Amino acid sequence: MDSTTAPQSFASSLGEGPAASHAGLFELAARLTDPSDRAEIARALAARAGAEDLIIFVLDAEVGVLLPAPGFRQTLPDSQRWRAFLSGLAEGVPQLGRLPYPDRQTERAALGLLAPGGSVLVLLGGQPVAAVAQTLGIVMPILAAAFRGEQALLAAKGHAAVAREGAGQAKLLAASLEKARQALQSALAQAERANSAKDQFLAVLSHELRTPLGPVLTTATALLADPALPPHLREPLEVIRRNADLEARLIDDLLDLTRVARGKMPLSFSTVDAHTSVRHTVEICRSDIYRKKLQLALNLDAAEHHVRADPARLQQVLWNLVKNAVKFTPAGGSLGIRSSNERGQIRIDVSDTGMGIEPAFLDKIFKAFEQTSDTVTHRFGGLGLGLAISKALVEAQEGTLVASSAGKGKGATFSLQLAVVPRPRQLPQTKASSPAGKRRGSLKLLLVEDHRDTAAVMSRLLRGLGHEVATADSIARSLQVAGEHTFDLVLSDLGLPDGSGLDLMRQLRERFGLPGIAISGYGMEDDLRQTREAGFIAHLTKPVSFNQVQAVLAQFAAARTIEGNATG
Repeated sequence: MDSTTAPQSFASSLGEGPAASHAGLFELAARLTDPSDRAEIARALAARAGAEDLIIFVLDAEVGVLLPAPGFRQTLPDSQRWRAFLSGLAEGVPQLGRLPYPDRQTERAALGLLAPGGSVLVLLGGQPVAAVAQTLGIVMPILAAAFRGEQALLAAKGHAAVAREGAGQAKLLAASLEKARQALQSALAQAERANSAKDQFLAVLSHELRTPLGPVLTTATALLADPALPPHLREPLEVIRRNADLEARLIDDLLDLTRVARGKMPLSFSTVDAHTSVRHTVEICRSDIYRKKLQLALNLDAAEHHVRADPARLQQVLWNLVKNAVKFTPAGGSLGIRSSNERGQIRIDVSDTGMGIEPAFLDKIFKAFEQTSDTVTHRFGGLGLGLAISKALVEAQEGTLVASSAGKGKGATFSLQLAVVPRPRQLPQTKASSPAGKRRGSLKLLLVEDHRDTAAVMSRLLRGLGHEVATADSIARSLQVAGEHTFDLVLSDLGLPDGSGLDLMRQLRERFGLPGIAISGYGMEDDLRQTREAGFIAHLTKPVSFNQVQAVLAQFAAARTIEGNATG
């Protein structure tokens, strides 16, 4: 047993002894309110009660448990035994026992008293006298109130310290957050500058790569269109044209990837016959299909085949899919292109009997710069951009593009799905005009180009179409020639030795009312916007297909003829 109730004779002794003895006891107890020498006063009081030390416990209002009062030992050995002793106290009845104090190995006699108001007095060591404990119990409520006030003051000081610490931490945190915000802003600004520098680099790179390709592609295309071309020259010219075209496509893919990453891929929607786009794609790729002796099965069975799409971008997607199938199918293999309708959509499947796709790579096949292995890259070349760009283009047109394959060596199928729209209403046929009416007069053209080879090839081909052509290689020379002659249209490069073709266009419009067509290696969205704002009616990106030039000139001539008839 750790504790027993003190004999009744101890309790009955309360009040015995001279009053002066009680007064001295109360005087000592009152001095406990002074925290400066509380430990010494506590031992003196304990000695008056026949003990060696004492501890007073008060109820902590915040946690609701008995805790040693301020100035007394706060950590007690074997707290479980102490809690049991304190919980066994009955109010006004002293209780005897033994408790570990001041360490777990030392046990001392203990006498505890629960005073009115819930405070507790514990006398330790020696032979504690219950009568003295009860006498002290008279002043315990007063002492407890003083100790609770002291606790509250200490708590307030602690809270204030915590508050000050919190305020300091908050200030440090605010300073850290501000520093982090400034660092983030600086990093964002650097990233924006780096991104802008990258875009500028790509634009300049594309211009520098496209410019020398222009005369190569234009010359090869024009010569191949000449029926008098000797047969032994046709094949090498076709090789030149095909590879120049491939080089231009790789440059376009890099620029398209930049547009996709920035979410600035320009799209111009209209109602498109998907079957017509497929047939055009097959015609474009027919020479490659023929060269590899591939068998082509074309089954365009979809009853509804009109879609809302960007015709040029849809053509680009189909070209990428067919070109990809041709590229990875060995000579003598087979290609299949079929269309069908599914739940208000047209599905176009491009299948091949080529090298196939391993299951692990099906999720990666549409990621930029991803190919199934280094072996594929070395064997077939390419940057791995076409499929990534195609998927982005399809999704921008609210469609889907997925790949499937039974595995390596078992071919692959790429499935494109787009929502169908009603077939456009057929316009009434107009009466055919006479051959004389169909002929369009030649145009007087000012060609501004500082690249000598490009200028020579373009001017020769334009003259071959019956147009009158004057050339200039700078802004100053262009303004001089425009002031000396009358022109219908200007075709101008943007990068000129003495300034920008944009400035030239503005001056030609202001001084001579000339319309213009921009021909440039710069083809980013900002370049297109700037040419429109400068007053160009069209923007052709180098290397320019001469068929493009012919088409734009024909449209301009036709519009001018219609306008002339209307005013006449």
